Amino acid sequence: MSTMQPPFRQGPGAVDFGQWLDELRTRLEELHALDDEAPDSSPEVVTDLETAYEELRVAEEEVRAQQDQISSLLDSHRLLRWQHERMLAMLPVPALVTDSEGLIRSVNAAVAALVARPANWLLGRPIFTLFEPCDRRDLRQLLSTDQARVKRQTATVVPKEGNPAPVDLWVTLRPGENVEATWLLLEPGSPGAQRELESLPGALTELAGLAAEIRDVQDVLSHAAEICRRTLKGAEVSIQIGAPDQPEIISSTSRLPQVVDGAQLTAGEGPALTAFATRTVVTSADLGADGRWPRLVRALPEGRVSVVVAPVEMGQRLVGTLNVYRDDVPFEPWVEQAAELLAATLGAVFHELDLNAELDRLGQDMQRALSSRAVIEQAKGVIMAQQGCGPDEAFTRLSDLSSQQERKVRDVARDIVDRASAGG
Repeated sequence: MSTMQPPFRQGPGAVDFGQWLDELRTRLEELHALDDEAPDSSPEVVTDLETAYEELRVAEEEVRAQQDQISSLLDSHRLLRWQHERMLAMLPVPALVTDSEGLIRSVNAAVAALVARPANWLLGRPIFTLFEPCDRRDLRQLLSTDQARVKRQTATVVPKEGNPAPVDLWVTLRPGENVEATWLLLEPGSPGAQRELESLPGALTELAGLAAEIRDVQDVLSHAAEICRRTLKGAEVSIQIGAPDQPEIISSTSRLPQVVDGAQLTAGEGPALTAFATRTVVTSADLGADGRWPRLVRALPEGRVSVVVAPVEMGQRLVGTLNVYRDDVPFEPWVEQAAELLAATLGAVFHELDLNAELDRLGQDMQRALSSRAVIEQAKGVIMAQQGCGPDEAFTRLSDLSSQQERKVRDVARDIVDRASAGG
């Protein structure tokens, strides 16, 4: 008899007991045969081996269940990463994702336009080669940590055609078993604006992941409003889906946007309605002194309110507005730039929510169709048993009943099955 080998691994986290169990079963059968030939041989050995076999068989079932669980989690992780990368592809600014070595995993059209290279050509290539040689060492150091954080670096892009272009690089590291980095390439701004915009790249990335993590629209809006408020320091925010004069869903971060949004709804005019109608960013340093909306001025509470409103578009479809308010001093110019980028990202979030809802509807329709088919097949079986006919004739009789009663076939089938179950 050859010596049994322990279970072998098929891959990371995977153990296959099957071959070992088969071999152990064979040995047990051989021992049983020997026991029959030599009754004096020890039965304890066989008993112990049979116990070990049963324990291993149970262990195999548990391991396979764990492997199925791990596979499911891996598939879920891949789906989330795919959704995250697809959302980044819809961002209005150049954005790409690399692995921990800087190899490009996904890239959006804005990056391809910036470097004058096809998006497919960029995949799998080191991101560092897109920049001037003198920048590459510093860029590699941005990936030298496994802690989640946002880093910033100024560098110069060298496109295939055209002049080199300076950019502000914002890198968000996502730690894990396989470290990923999200890179945003923004236009350089003034030093003051750069400081204020430090949280913007992380906010855009966070917004891009909302639809992959949360399915409820109101919850997404609440999280998105809070992200925007946190990014636009000193401001309060509301996000509206639908026209501002007939909003479908609203999420606000405080009383101030609630009051001003309500005043615009009452007056039938205001910056949110204008931004929605013109598809442009609308600003006002002091709503109470702005002559563009005289009815709104009368509806506003006392005190100074400054505002920036950016329309939210989903492709060519206008879906809502991002409203930013402050009740002390006017907004700095960087707020308008940030609000426009946040609104464009919200458009991508709403597009993903729309897609999720459509997939949910499709799944429900398929489930209803499968359920209906099962009920109809059961009803056909009842008719066949009661009337001694074949499946085609049973379905014909079911259809005739449906026409006579002017009801759907599945509803008639459900009645037949329910009556049969009740002994009718």
